[in-house]
Amino acid sequence: MKTKHLKQFFKATTLAVLISSSMHSFAQPTDEVVAIVDNSVILKSDLEQGMAEAAHELQAQKKEVPPQQYLQFQVLDQLILRQAQLEQVKKYGIKPDEKSLNEAVLKVANQSGSKSLEAFQQKLDAIAPGTYENLRSRIAEDLAINRLRQQQVMSRIKISDQDVDNFLKSPQGQAALGNQAHVIHMRISGDNPQEVQNVAKEVRSQLAQSNDLNALKKLSTATVKVEGADMGF
Repeated sequence: MKTKHLKQFFKATTLAVLISSSMHSFAQPTDEVVAIVDNSVILKSDLEQGMAEAAHELQAQKKEVPPQQYLQFQVLDQLILRQAQLEQVKKYGIKPDEKSLNEAVLKVANQSGSKSLEAFQQKLDAIAPGTYENLRSRIAEDLAINRLRQQQVMSRIKISDQDVDNFLKSPQGQAALGNQAHVIHMRISGDNPQEVQNVAKEVRSQLAQSNDLNALKKLSTATVKVEGADMGF
């Protein structure tokens, strides 16, 4: 009966499924364990609820619902995968920050026509007490799983120094870097302007061939001093 009211209440199918799956599920006397994932169990009632949600979503998308046996296999596989990921989330202590969680819940609230989290909570708890908190926990789990997946992907990515060099030499790398200039600041001083000018010309000529500051400083004479510093790119 609750699920029926929820489907009438929410226009978005995915939202209705999300809400209904977040409501309390109590094990019935005839309930049984269908799978064990680490320290958690998946009950027959969880599987049946998942199958009902999957079938409802397929029907809303005007897609053919597969045979029950195949649907059961697919849903159970998804439930096991999700529970295994949640166990990893607990193991590594992955939790979404409060701001990200509030933004995700508010997005769902806006889809239902609520403009604030407070109004959304009142609306959900009017249907069934505790529904908002269960929904919030469900969304928190989804965010944590997404972060787990991102970390797993990043851990598989290996970038070598050669990969970096190849990128920097590519047109895309050059575009990302933009225009660059290697700045070398030289100071040539002395009492005789003509000698200073002659040494300056020699320094400029050497700079066209090398950026070796030590070699450039050796161009100093008895009356002209050559100083410099590499300012980088």
